[in-house]
Amino acid sequence: MSIRSLVKPSGSRTPAFIGLAMATLLLQFGCSAQHGANEPDDSPAVRGTSVVLHVRGLSCPLCANSIEKQLKRLARAQHVLVDLGSGRVTVNLSPGPAPTHRDLRSAIDAAGFTLDRIEEEQAP
Repeated sequence: MSIRSLVKPSGSRTPAFIGLAMATLLLQFGCSAQHGANEPDDSPAVRGTSVVLHVRGLSCPLCANSIEKQLKRLARAQHVLVDLGSGRVTVNLSPGPAPTHRDLRSAIDAAGFTLDRIEEEQAP
């Protein structure tokens, strides 16, 4: 079995998968850096028992599964409901230390999506 290679102008060869891996890493870190620059270091913790995340790019059940998986890794994330049509992701939280807005954004980024805004549900 041979590995398909890209030929550089100098004549040397680079395996295609290395080029693809490098491009993927650059895109991933470039996107993450944009989000981190907009948030203060003291990202606020969620105050209520649920939070609604407005996410761009959701289009299929695999998207919903990826989002749910990443959010459930957070402490207190008890139930995650993804509405593909509206891009709304509702996260119900159990009692305990609350995740921060940065934690939520990082989970959405890790799933490969863009978080537009966070709405905290107000306690009655």
